Amino acid sequence: MMLSLRMLALSLLAVQLSGHAWARVDQQTEKGFRVVHTVTVTADASAAFERFVKIGSWWSKAHTYSGEAKNLKIDLTPGGCWCERVGQGGFVKHMEVLTALPGQHLAFQGGLGPLQRLGASGVMAVDFKTKDGKTDVSMVYTVTGLFDDKEVAGLAAAVDGVLGEQIKRYADAKTSGEVPKQP
Repeated sequence: MMLSLRMLALSLLAVQLSGHAWARVDQQTEKGFRVVHTVTVTADASAAFERFVKIGSWWSKAHTYSGEAKNLKIDLTPGGCWCERVGQGGFVKHMEVLTALPGQHLAFQGGLGPLQRLGASGVMAVDFKTKDGKTDVSMVYTVTGLFDDKEVAGLAAAVDGVLGEQIKRYADAKTSGEVPKQP
């Protein structure tokens, strides 16, 4: 089901206002923003990396175009697609894979959700660092575009909220592939 841009932006903002505190807007200007999210998972970096790329097993269906997280896939090839299948042979290319260093680093480029329609783009860097049998997973999403001051603040807060929800779902997913309950 395709949501209108306004409905999607409002749902993104609602997530931010619901009180999730595991993410933050690191920087914000009229040209863009950066959000930072860090979680610790009980797995080594290789397993944490593999869990991340199985995005359809932990991403919330509420933040998909198809209404089904299982339709999300990350293709780990040069220029690979973080894509989603939608009905009648359609698709959404959420981001493009820039870097894949298994167990260490992932980088993507693109605009998630309503950012595509605004002509905004960003780079998401995901780093995996193991210490004492646990792995810190850091996700930094830097977005640029042409925004007015009020628009960028709302978008930054909405993106922060949605990505904060997703990284929490990722952390709650089990290495065995157990899927967190969908909202």
